[in-house]
Amino acid sequence: WNEFPGGRNDAASNLVNDINRDLMTLYQILKHDADHFIAEATPLFVPDNNQAERFYQLRERFNLSSDPLERSILFYYLNRHGFNGLCRYNKKGGFNVPFGRYTNPGMQRESLDHFIEVAQRTEFVCEDFATVMERAEAGDVVYCDPPYVPLSDTAYFTCYAQDGFSMEQQQQ
Repeated sequence: WNEFPGGRNDAASNLVNDINRDLMTLYQILKHDADHFIAEATPLFVPDNNQAERFYQLRERFNLSSDPLERSILFYYLNRHGFNGLCRYNKKGGFNVPFGRYTNPGMQRESLDHFIEVAQRTEFVCEDFATVMERAEAGDVVYCDPPYVPLSDTAYFTCYAQDGFSMEQQQQ
């Protein structure tokens, strides 16, 4: 976040968009209710929860939850404990990243605190990128992180969200 526009404590406002509604909801909750989020998430970051069996139980709980705060807390936990910090969903919309086997995934409080500070100058949305691009004005810095183009029929990783990305969307 140090290189992110507005990340140097200036008055610039930021707009962050992602197709992943869970990610954008997490960011919005951290912006508006960080203390509550941290208080509720902290108990998940104990050694007993850094085990595969517990990870899969919490992943299932995440997949069954419709509560935005609970999903955000579990999404953060899953991201910190999941394999390589990946975010991947199956066609039914279920988060399906395997356990990551880290020694001490931790909450990363310093990074969270910095993010929360920058988030106060940031709007988080979950919109089509073309809609967001229409908002850009002269002088804006725009960074687009497109999904990976499939390398082959067997290396086809476009499931960052339930519906993934079509080849048309890749080209767009």
